[in-house]
Amino acid sequence: MNRHEARTSRWMMCWAGCCLTGASCLLVGCGSEPATRVGETASTTESAPAAEDSNTATTAAVPPAAEPARISDEATTESVPLDSTADRQRAEEALNRLVSPGSDVAAWDAAQQTLLDLGPAAVPALAAALSDSNPMRREMATMILALLGPQAEAAVPQLKLVLNDSSEFVRANAAAALTQIPGQAETVIPVLTRLLQSSDPELRKMAAGNLAFFGPEAATHVPQLTAALEDQEPDVVLPVVELLGRIGPAAEPAVSRLQQIAFERPGSVGEAASAALQQIRPAAGETESTP
Repeated sequence: MNRHEARTSRWMMCWAGCCLTGASCLLVGCGSEPATRVGETASTTESAPAAEDSNTATTAAVPPAAEPARISDEATTESVPLDSTADRQRAEEALNRLVSPGSDVAAWDAAQQTLLDLGPAAVPALAAALSDSNPMRREMATMILALLGPQAEAAVPQLKLVLNDSSEFVRANAAAALTQIPGQAETVIPVLTRLLQSSDPELRKMAAGNLAFFGPEAATHVPQLTAALEDQEPDVVLPVVELLGRIGPAAEPAVSRLQQIAFERPGSVGEAASAALQQIRPAAGETESTP
């Protein structure tokens, strides 16, 4: 995977996490319009290769090309119901646009909106893309499936298969998609807890944010969750602390570390630790909080 693909996939993973958790964007500098910034990064990469090494997305605008503009118009003005064959073809074309390095901001945004508007009708094409040899295509497909949420239920078998994908971003997006589908906790929680150990802080933030959907069903993962309390990123620690509180008495092994956090860390993390202690063992919140 080249640098552009890797960077773009990080935006995709981030957007899925933001939409699922309802939180602010998980990538520094991403802001509230990840699609625009993805397109800007792609456009800048194409027109000015030297900018590829920059750590921040640029805001240079690229005039929409004529052909992508036609796709955008079709996506926004089509009012005639399409049959399943036409829907699948439309979904495949939109997915192709998402993975094309030459797509500008408007084309990328329109392609994504087309897939979201198709909803369940886009799922067969997206599910098929999960077995594609191109990791970028798998990453984009899992990102859209995560954004579709419960509408992506038909893709559950394929999403489960890519939980062991070679791409960490595919695994993260697949887990984010499965998080929203009932009955998948036993499958997805182990994947998310493993992602808490990722060397990429943004992946750890996304994993922690999606773990916020769970509670007592994560009890068997208390050791991994307790280890994650050592993370230096507050956006990782806070959701984990809150999850330990929801787990309740089964999170007893985390009490000592939570007491330290409640004593040492001011602000929302320390307050959440105090609240978690009350949920796990009310007496623990009343005892001396120093180690």
